[in-house]
Amino acid sequence: MSKRKRTILIGLILLLCVIVLPLYFVLFTSKGGEFVIRQALKHYALEENIEVKRVNGTIYQGIHFEDVGIAGLKQLPGDLRVNIQDLSVRFSALNLEGLRVEVVNGQIKFPVSDPVVIQARVVGKRIQANVIGKGLQVEEVITYLPVDRRKMIPSLKGRLTNVDVKLAGPYKRPDISGSASVDNLKIAGLPQLPGEIRVDIQDMDWTLPSLKPEGMIVQIDNGRVKLPVSDPLVIQAKINGRRIEANVFSSGLDVEEVMTYLPVDKREIPALQGRLTNVDIDVTGQYDRPDISGSVFVDEIKHSKATLAQAPVQIDLEMIDQLEQMRPRGDVKLESGSVKASKTQIELKPSRVIFHGEKDDPDLQINGQSRISQVDISIEVRGAVADPKISLNSEPSLPKEQLLLMLATGQKWPGLDKSINNGSISPELAKDFVRYFAFGGSGNTLAQRVGLDDLNVIVGENRRGVGARKEIGDKLEVKYQIERETDALLGEQTTQTVGGAYRVTNRISLDIQKEFRQSDNLNPDAEETERSEIMLKYKRSF
Repeated sequence: MSKRKRTILIGLILLLCVIVLPLYFVLFTSKGGEFVIRQALKHYALEENIEVKRVNGTIYQGIHFEDVGIAGLKQLPGDLRVNIQDLSVRFSALNLEGLRVEVVNGQIKFPVSDPVVIQARVVGKRIQANVIGKGLQVEEVITYLPVDRRKMIPSLKGRLTNVDVKLAGPYKRPDISGSASVDNLKIAGLPQLPGEIRVDIQDMDWTLPSLKPEGMIVQIDNGRVKLPVSDPLVIQAKINGRRIEANVFSSGLDVEEVMTYLPVDKREIPALQGRLTNVDIDVTGQYDRPDISGSVFVDEIKHSKATLAQAPVQIDLEMIDQLEQMRPRGDVKLESGSVKASKTQIELKPSRVIFHGEKDDPDLQINGQSRISQVDISIEVRGAVADPKISLNSEPSLPKEQLLLMLATGQKWPGLDKSINNGSISPELAKDFVRYFAFGGSGNTLAQRVGLDDLNVIVGENRRGVGARKEIGDKLEVKYQIERETDALLGEQTTQTVGGAYRVTNRISLDIQKEFRQSDNLNPDAEETERSEIMLKYKRSF
């Protein structure tokens, strides 16, 4: 053999040694296998924080690490520790597809929570794992989540028990299923709700056969939503996929507070005040369009001039999808109660508000009874709020429009029946009455319907009365007002004012007014007094 060939052969042998010997060391020796695994684990922890008690086998045949301990995991608090009783690694091919990893009795140890036990197997790019935990502090677990995820989670406190989670599929996006229970869960800072609201759940069981909502099962026992003013809402619920069965109870709710939490435009709902008691509502069906039924007792609800009080209410509604908006269909029944507005009180008989789903304007079936100045008036309201039909009857019998004015003002208006034709109530007048009596509308339109140009109802702490104005022709106007005022020393005084105005020109008018004042029998010696005024008024624009 020539010197040149001998040099080439030695070079090839040396090259093979450089390549083969390290490869042999890695694949066919325990030390080589341990070296490779330690290098891989250095991505997750410092080498000095990795402990291995015993190594058996090779990567080629399968290497086994016993009693592996890893502390100081990167990107996690240093007090978290991982122990693995048996870790097996084998390569069937020199690529990721050939990787085989098995973890037997791995444990993640927390400073406060009980350890989490892990059994796992990785074959190529797929994983199959089971995670079991007897008791985990929710607040502690959240601290180990990535920072961007922690910002999305409200303040949580409580204890997870009987945690049993399974992962299967591609290791980057595995399917997750399992179950867990939560004891004494406390939630604050819920998104889209004021920070002062707190949610406490005594016990919650959770089962997730898959990440799809159809498979989720959640059982909530003794959940409580704590509001700043109202009594707590007590919730019992079961969610099975997209279906929900829940009961919500509260001994007392502040109406104004509850309205602020409704997920609707506040401009679309009336301003209400008052209190509801014995709220007992069932929610069943599809969670995004449930059926709502139950009962509520209305202690008092105020809206503008009207007050509904002492009314037991039954609710039977279903939410339906109309043009991508949820609308109620069904009815709300009022067994009894009283409605008071502008010094008039109506005692309700069984009544209903009917929702049709396809429109916002519900239908009314209101029945009531009122007594004003020895006149018993029966009331029936039918039809939509925007176009109601009102039927009035009385004993003794009076004209329908006079009865309507009596209900609006709480006064009989003696002699008015002589100036009103007896007949049915027009739709326009019925609409004005509903707006005035129940929804705080102006009395001027109602007055014009019965032949007056203005109607003024005076309601104060110590004053009450009614006034009317009528124009006669283009130049003459007559006025009448009666007012009763209560004084602690003088008792009650009744003042009647009769007057008129004559327009001489567009800028000059002559006003004549006469006032009669009389005290009640608290002062029997008091005499009726009267006062007259004549005023010349001049109007000028600046």
